[in-house]
Amino acid sequence: MRDHYQITVTSFERTRHYRVPQFIKHLATGFVAVLGLLFAGGVLAIYVLSNKLDAMDQELSRLHVQQSEIRAENTALLQEQQRLQNSVEEKVAALSMMGEELGSIEAMMGLSPNPDAEIEFRLDTASQTAQEKRYMLTAIPSGYPLEEAKVTSFYGMRKHPVLGKMKLHGGADLRARIGTPVYATANGVVEWAGYNDGGFGKMVKLSHNF
Repeated sequence: MRDHYQITVTSFERTRHYRVPQFIKHLATGFVAVLGLLFAGGVLAIYVLSNKLDAMDQELSRLHVQQSEIRAENTALLQEQQRLQNSVEEKVAALSMMGEELGSIEAMMGLSPNPDAEIEFRLDTASQTAQEKRYMLTAIPSGYPLEEAKVTSFYGMRKHPVLGKMKLHGGADLRARIGTPVYATANGVVEWAGYNDGGFGKMVKLSHNF
């Protein structure tokens, strides 16, 4: 095996011969192989980085879309928050106005308004008081027992139609056709019903509260 190579270079002037040792060939071959490996490694690295860059671009696009969605959700939440805040402010104003009106109602009903008490407690107290007063109003006789009352004699001092002198008339006399319905002027219990010999004729006596 030869330990060297001969390289001949010919020009128009002369021809030259160079002797190249065998190890130079191996060195050149190794250098070319290293360059080839570096080139292949560079191409592979570029390919890998390109794929990573594409993946990063896709991820960036996804993040942009997600960011847009989050901004839209934030905008909707801010609008809902503003709506709820406006609703709360309206409720507070309504409660304040209701408290003032409730105070007027309590004063009319004889209650002592307490602005520091809870609205629910004040409403419950006012409701119970109103029910009691309504019960009292329905239990106390008022008005006439006829739909169309024709008074022939009012309550009070009058000239007695028989005796001919001034005397207290303890009631009111009403006139109506026979068969006209007569109604109780308040809730009560029938105490007596029958024929009265004292001049009232057929009579119904009701017992009322208060």
